[in-house]
Amino acid sequence: NLRDKIKKVLDTHDEVLLEVSIGYEEQAGKLAGECYTWAAQQIFNYHRKNPQHFANHQPPKFAIDLNGGFKTGVNYYDCH
Repeated sequence: NLRDKIKKVLDTHDEVLLEVSIGYEEQAGKLAGECYTWAAQQIFNYHRKNPQHFANHQPPKFAIDLNGGFKTGVNYYDCH
């Protein structure tokens, strides 16, 4: 179970730091990125259906992918 191999260490304004068991780094990084892409699309879809939440009552014209990629390493310096 991949859930047992990943521990969230940091979640701040523009990054997430995960502690991942050796051998699962690529799988965890790709999955995290896919989750950010999915979340961005859900936000876009919601706002397209609810333009009243914008000052000009116009829905967004495009989605912004929140997947910023990932780095692996043995410490925070390597990953940041």
